[in-house]
Amino acid sequence: MEKYLEETKKIIAEMLKIMGIEGKIETREDDTGKVVNILTSEASFLIGREGANLYAFQHLARLLVGKKYEKADLQPDHGEFEEDKKKNFVLDVNNYRHNRVEMLKNLALDRAEQAAKEKRNFSFQPMTSYERRIIHLALKDRQDIICESEGMGAERHIVLKPI
Repeated sequence: MEKYLEETKKIIAEMLKIMGIEGKIETREDDTGKVVNILTSEASFLIGREGANLYAFQHLARLLVGKKYEKADLQPDHGEFEEDKKKNFVLDVNNYRHNRVEMLKNLALDRAEQAAKEKRNFSFQPMTSYERRIIHLALKDRQDIICESEGMGAERHIVLKPI
């Protein structure tokens, strides 16, 4: 696993170099899995509006890392690569995603309390499947509300309904 993350860091460092962005790359494991966090003063460019650039950058990084491991499978002495090939990572910039997850969890708990107390439905703004999952997981043990995703495509959002 350690070799996988080190190779991932090298690939991301090369991507940053090509883009002309300076930053430090650190790795960690948390409840979301393996996280590669870029610390940089140019975070707003890498994150983009509502994280759009970050999601795109992560997609490209995952493709490049996957390509590296496909090539490594051809080498007879790279057994570790085969084992780690399917492992994934989450890309973060200045802990933006981590902070967003914490904010979403707190928002979910607050809105669930409000919906249950006022006995009325509450709708969240549309969000990505990853963010909806965070809300669902944060509220999975609540017995006084139903947490459902509604809508299609970019308009998909969560609705809290009191029981």
